[in-house]
Amino acid sequence: MLGVAVGTMALIVVLSVFNGFESLVKSMYNEIDPELQITAKKSKSFEFDDSRLAEIKALTNWTSLVKVYEEKVLIKTKESEQIARMKGVEVWPDTAVLQIETHLIAGNSFRDYDDENWVLMGHGLAYTLAVTVQDLLNPIVLNVPNASSKATVFSDKLFLKTTMNVSGIFAVQADYDASYIIMDLGRVQDFLDRRGAITSLDLYLEDDEEMEHVQEQLVLLFGDSFEVKNQFQQQEFLYKVLRTEKKAIFLILSFILLIAAFNIVASVIMIVLEKRKDIGTLWAMGAPERMIQKVFFYEGLLISSLGGILGLVLGISLCYAQQKFGLLSLGNQGSFIVNAYPVELQVVDVLLVLTTVLSIGIFITYIPVRLLQRKFIQKS
Repeated sequence: MLGVAVGTMALIVVLSVFNGFESLVKSMYNEIDPELQITAKKSKSFEFDDSRLAEIKALTNWTSLVKVYEEKVLIKTKESEQIARMKGVEVWPDTAVLQIETHLIAGNSFRDYDDENWVLMGHGLAYTLAVTVQDLLNPIVLNVPNASSKATVFSDKLFLKTTMNVSGIFAVQADYDASYIIMDLGRVQDFLDRRGAITSLDLYLEDDEEMEHVQEQLVLLFGDSFEVKNQFQQQEFLYKVLRTEKKAIFLILSFILLIAAFNIVASVIMIVLEKRKDIGTLWAMGAPERMIQKVFFYEGLLISSLGGILGLVLGISLCYAQQKFGLLSLGNQGSFIVNAYPVELQVVDVLLVLTTVLSIGIFITYIPVRLLQRKFIQKS
């Protein structure tokens, strides 16, 4: 019974830890990924006019709609240089707050200035380039390959260049912080000579429950030439990896639980051996074979059921203690997003584990009872 309990507890705890990490990853990427995103299938950018924007506005109530143009850029300072992602944004309505603006750790948003020569920079990128906010004496220089120049001729015309100042620094997610600068969309379009073009349209809903319905409407509105992705689809590979790992761990621990449950086989065999005289007595009194079978079957099932329930209680208690007190920490060295292992207990997992334990218990108990009844019950 204790063997089954330990296996059940391990299943509950490990699945809850995976749930915790999945929720943590979702919370990190939800801060930078829009609820819905529209991109072109066959081209990097596409033309987008106000008439189409009006059609989108009419579909539902939006928190905000953000036009985006994204491009790789080489950032140079006096002392260093780094390849990064330049992201131009324009939000509707103008009064709406950009998500990234809620994660500023220094300075102000580029939208707080009248001119367009200001950018927001990720914390990791700012650290790499040794950049400080609002340092007018040390601007950053953005360099982008000039598509219209001839690659055979080496000259300054091979690159488009512009000088910008850092208005603020944000910290939201490590990879994002190490590679992105955010600036005005019009400034990016002018710099790249791509006026009127965007690489994506980011959409934020007032009511998340309408997401699936709105996504279907957007697919019909834009047609086969465009992709409309929700947050899961934008990070599809990452979420698939998390779920695949969870399923693999569940199968491995279930196999270990199956091995532990073989102790029940030994217990049932010992009970049958000890009760041979009682079996003979019941058989002589006219007890049917099925009734005698059920006695030992229920005995084995009782062992696995009590072990499973005990394991559930222990596992749920351990998960609750981890949530409440952070018993297992991630260590004192280094910087972590959370201080302790994240744990999230889900009812679906509890039911899944309970079903698995009972199924294994029935399977393990039925086989020895079926085999032993032929040898001992009929002999008796």
